Amino acid sequence: MLPFFLSVSELHLLKIGENPMTEKLYYNNFRDTEFEAKILEQKKENNEWLIVLDRTLFYPEGGGQPADKGYLNDIEVNNVLKKKGRIYHYLSNELKSEFVRGKINWEHRFDYMQQHTGQHMISATFESIFKYGTVSVHMSSEYTSVELSTNAVSETEVRQVEELVNSSILKNLPIRYIQTNDSDINKFQLRRPSKLKGNIRLVNIENYDCVACGGVHLENTRDVKLVKFFKSEKIRGNIRTYWKIGNRAYQDYEKKTQLINRLRNVLNSDENNIENKIEQLNIEISDVKSQRNKLRKGLVCFYKKDLLLNRQPDKPERFISRIWNNEDGEFIFQLLKSMINEKNIIICFINKNNGIFNWSIGCSEDINVDFNEVRKNILIPLNCKGGGKSPIWQGVGTDSDKAIDFIDKLSKTIGK
Repeated sequence: MLPFFLSVSELHLLKIGENPMTEKLYYNNFRDTEFEAKILEQKKENNEWLIVLDRTLFYPEGGGQPADKGYLNDIEVNNVLKKKGRIYHYLSNELKSEFVRGKINWEHRFDYMQQHTGQHMISATFESIFKYGTVSVHMSSEYTSVELSTNAVSETEVRQVEELVNSSILKNLPIRYIQTNDSDINKFQLRRPSKLKGNIRLVNIENYDCVACGGVHLENTRDVKLVKFFKSEKIRGNIRTYWKIGNRAYQDYEKKTQLINRLRNVLNSDENNIENKIEQLNIEISDVKSQRNKLRKGLVCFYKKDLLLNRQPDKPERFISRIWNNEDGEFIFQLLKSMINEKNIIICFINKNNGIFNWSIGCSEDINVDFNEVRKNILIPLNCKGGGKSPIWQGVGTDSDKAIDFIDKLSKTIGK
């Protein structure tokens, strides 16, 4: 049977300042995915509809844990936030009925239950073994990070924490939720003091951790499944550690396994020898780069002599140009730099590639080029882009068929 719902007239009579309370089903029924509720308040704000219900399974964003995802009457819930005691469901469209049927995304909910519970275990272990407190927590869609109150964490310490957390997960420790208040809070041995006033919700992992927290957690540690550390970094004088928790850890393992298998095939090696193979390839690549640089220098010398000796008869004496097709850009740049060391010379190189062209202009130090003239007379008419500062300018032309026009206009503009 559907619960009693307010009529439309009663909805309109509900004043904004009355602060309707919403039953938080996500605490006591956190494995449920569907619910029915009545609308207590509905208003439009910044092109979104804000809905307050008498009861909800949607966890509002808070404590580092993102809001639940899902639908109200088949309309997607964009966000859920708690403001001044109200839980607002943000929708793109108005709800036309007096009641709603809600459905949350269980995969999303369970993922962050794993993240939050796993984070409590990681923080508790760092605190109990090394006295490193948790400064901040971030739960993204890819990882969970725990910032610690220390300026250094060793690999040995991290592995010790990881091992202890995973062994505790296997113990299937029960997780209980305790409702208390600020006057009785001292009766509990908390990992960190609570600054909350009034009613306080505690999350207690049996014989492991107890802390004030409003997040949604699991019923036991077994469901966390696995935690895996993968990197750390220094931040604000602290250390931020990064973790894969729960199903994400298994997915990450599968992804890395597939990567190792691909590397085995590419390198024709077993996984124990992949690192040696890569080191060997790096040495070979370094040798190839060295040889390429020597060849490039030789080519630069050859082309420089050729271009200086064989000037184009239809162009001004000091103007030298050449057009390439799909040439090595670094070679062209090195040639340009080499040639502008000569006196009384202006160079224009064009490199065509897939319908466009890259242009380069250079001049010797005894020549003053007004690039504003180049921009006005060449770049804008030919729909080219680029810039730079003396003695080198570079850019791109959108039509490779205009490369010859580019050179002709340049020789007339600055070549004389």
